[in-house]
Amino acid sequence: MCGICGIIYRDQSRTVELQPLQSMCRTMTHRGPDDEGYYIEGSVGLGMRRLSIIDLQTGHQPIFNEDRSIALVFNGEIYNFNELRADLENRGHRFRTRSDTEVIVHLYEEKGKDCLDELNGMFAFALYDLKRNEVFLARDRVGIKPLYYAISDHSLMFASEIKALVDAGCERTIDPASLASYLRFKYVPSPRTVFRKVQKLPPGHAAVFKDGKLKVSRYWSASTENRWEAGAARASEHLRMLLEDSVRLRLISDVPVGVFLSGGLDSSIITALAAKMSDHPVKTFSLGFREQQYDETKHAREVALSYGTDHREEVIVPRMTDCIPELIWHMDEPVADPSLILSYHVSRLASEQVKVVLLGDGSDELFAGYTRYSLDHLLGYYARVPAPIRKHLFDRVAHALPSSETNGLTRVLKRLRSGLLRAGEDPLNRYLSTLSVFDKPTQDALFGHAVGSQGDPAQPYREIFQDVSKRDSLSQIQHIDINTYLPEDLLLKADKMTMAHSIEGRFPFLDHRVVEFAATLPANLKMRFLVKKYVLRQAFRDVLPASVLRRRKQGFGIPVQKWLRSDLREMVHDLLLDRNALYLGHLSGDVTKGILSKYDRGADELYEQVWSMFTLELWLRKFTGSESR
Repeated sequence: MCGICGIIYRDQSRTVELQPLQSMCRTMTHRGPDDEGYYIEGSVGLGMRRLSIIDLQTGHQPIFNEDRSIALVFNGEIYNFNELRADLENRGHRFRTRSDTEVIVHLYEEKGKDCLDELNGMFAFALYDLKRNEVFLARDRVGIKPLYYAISDHSLMFASEIKALVDAGCERTIDPASLASYLRFKYVPSPRTVFRKVQKLPPGHAAVFKDGKLKVSRYWSASTENRWEAGAARASEHLRMLLEDSVRLRLISDVPVGVFLSGGLDSSIITALAAKMSDHPVKTFSLGFREQQYDETKHAREVALSYGTDHREEVIVPRMTDCIPELIWHMDEPVADPSLILSYHVSRLASEQVKVVLLGDGSDELFAGYTRYSLDHLLGYYARVPAPIRKHLFDRVAHALPSSETNGLTRVLKRLRSGLLRAGEDPLNRYLSTLSVFDKPTQDALFGHAVGSQGDPAQPYREIFQDVSKRDSLSQIQHIDINTYLPEDLLLKADKMTMAHSIEGRFPFLDHRVVEFAATLPANLKMRFLVKKYVLRQAFRDVLPASVLRRRKQGFGIPVQKWLRSDLREMVHDLLLDRNALYLGHLSGDVTKGILSKYDRGADELYEQVWSMFTLELWLRKFTGSESR
């Protein structure tokens, strides 16, 4: 696991200097505290920071081929590198290290850019082909590892983190359209970032920089056409085989490996498989809260006992005013997901004992684990009821349901209320409405005085929807989540929070073979009679404790509503009501003041809006103001 960066000048007579590469790398020292390396060849400069996981002694980067005509800097892991290496050695390639990184260099020699099809892993890399005089950038299929880039009149710069580009002098002008996307959906979908001049290489994409031009292209997407037709029993068997192999590959390491264990279905499956395959007790890590409705330590403890893990847990009482600015700096992008606080602290806990952790992210998106999927499934039937009946009968029920959230039940009832009131809309708009933090009138009011209308923030989602417009509604919204929410929120959060503590996160559910298989499953194998993750539960029903199979999903939640009125209240008000607040250059202070006032008077449903504005102001101060880390 590493941080990578590079500078390539359009003017090939200009030579890259070492100092800016060093500055970019040292901004990312937390991503790779063990080593650093540089390569400069005229107008091309590459740099990296290394966290040593595989081949601790000889895995120094950049990595070269035999005649040094190819140079590579790499962030991530290639899990099938042993099989690939054996084949390449049979073809005559000579290896000088035992690292997974070197496999990419020789595979590129054999297959060129098609080498990506052979890689099972998570990665972002930059490869310079001296003979072709071109730079090849690539990001893994589902977007586990980030890669940002900025193009100017004189150069292409890229890095694993935005802050490295900023430190190298990248322009920091805010993109209003991206800001609108953030306020609507809590993050900015690829390829945009909040900075106008900085873009993200999207998941499953590669790019070539040659003759001063960058060409970006998609190399992978999960099938939207194939259908599984062999039935539930065969599907369960096949899924179990895939996940067992995925966990086996992700346990390969020259350093200790642990598991983030919540006690829910996904982390329990990973723990069970890791325990079976390990010759020593697996280290597991859990966090809890004083607020019982959010605390899962009891469930995690039961699972740890079942599989004999070396378990550590901690009840966090974080000093918010200290940790939140720090984790905003690590996130790079404004992402209004308060669960990153939990990710940050469990990563810190794990870093005291291990350098690699397995996580359960991706399972909900692949196998339909979210409550919103169940509600959408029900609303599909409800929408078939004639409109007059809905209007005069069911809509009265909807208005009687709570519009605020105080616990898990009211959260579900609020979503049901929203869904019932929008049941007549098409499935895409109905789904997008469940994700929106600010409705359009509020967003227009926030932006009105500063930048005016920013178009339709939902357009990227509409374009993704077209890929699966003929599939069932469940598969449609899952496809959107896999291409937006998963990489832009969950995986970004997981990468940045683990890397903040110099540990590597691995994701068994996101092996591309599992993702491709899940995409073929019909809706009735993912959700049956409102039982979510049906095929996954069937695949491991003989392995998991009955209590895990029965438990309803609790999620990775934190008591943010309480914190915004207690530990964080003074900080939130001081930041957002300050007449010098940086957000005033982009958003309306009067609208913000009104939202805060309503929230303080008990409008719990506004907590996401408050958190979004709070996160944005902190991010602006870190990345566009005078404040430094």
